[in-house]
Amino acid sequence: MNHDKYTMVSGIIKKFYMNNQRKSLLVVDEKGFEYIFHINQYTIIMTFENLKISQVVDIIFNGILTRSLPPQGNAIIINALKV
Repeated sequence: MNHDKYTMVSGIIKKFYMNNQRKSLLVVDEKGFEYIFHINQYTIIMTFENLKISQVVDIIFNGILTRSLPPQGNAIIINALKV
């Protein structure tokens, strides 16, 4: 695994999305930029149900985001920090 290709976004969870068993988070970083990160069976995370709105998280992803607004990516690791 080449860790040089991973990117991290730190921010606050603003919203949860659940659509046909697909789970996603809307995260806003310290500059006010919004991102949607999709969670799949390979995402390393504490249980999705334990995440909370306004919780601070670090999202590790492969650096690839869509050009949509807000940009979207696939979370590899979600590190949920205590509030």
